[in-house]
Amino acid sequence: MGVAVEKYGSVETRMGLGKESPVHWLAVVKLGLVLYNITKVAEYIAQRAIIIATSKMPIRTQFIISG
Repeated sequence: MGVAVEKYGSVETRMGLGKESPVHWLAVVKLGLVLYNITKVAEYIAQRAIIIATSKMPIRTQFIISG
């Protein structure tokens, strides 16, 4: 689930309904979770990188592929 972030115009604009198109999107992440976004590499390279990083961290990890 993403949240759109909009840039608002002047102070005189009326309330209600978005006035601008989204500038960027934010991901909602639960407290205590760390989210890594790996792009522009092959899936097996990204998965191997996470496996190596996981072995050095004392936390439980999960590899999720977003479509």
